[in-house]
Amino acid sequence: MTDDEGVPAGELSEAELERQGVQAHATRHWIFLHGTAEQFRTHTRRMLELEAHQVARSIAPNSRLVAELYKANPPLLRAEGDSRVLTDAGRAWPPDHALVSGGLSCCRPR
Repeated sequence: MTDDEGVPAGELSEAELERQGVQAHATRHWIFLHGTAEQFRTHTRRMLELEAHQVARSIAPNSRLVAELYKANPPLLRAEGDSRVLTDAGRAWPPDHALVSGGLSCCRPR
């Protein structure tokens, strides 16, 4: 990415990512109608980068929940290389356990 394409989306705060995403969508029509092919390519690349980071942030797992799954006794998750893997206890753990019996503190209804 060149300097005039802005700060990488992964380095933006939540507020700045949202602000830039809104701005990108607001200027999209003008760029399409009046911009050059290179401006349109640059705008498209940036808009897709911003959207990808926004989606990734919105679907990322709650880090506290993930940590509690690793720390549960017995552990429900373990690391295997770069992957998270369910343990036997994790596979046996009923999905509604947290709501029924209190389960992990991060999973209790508010």
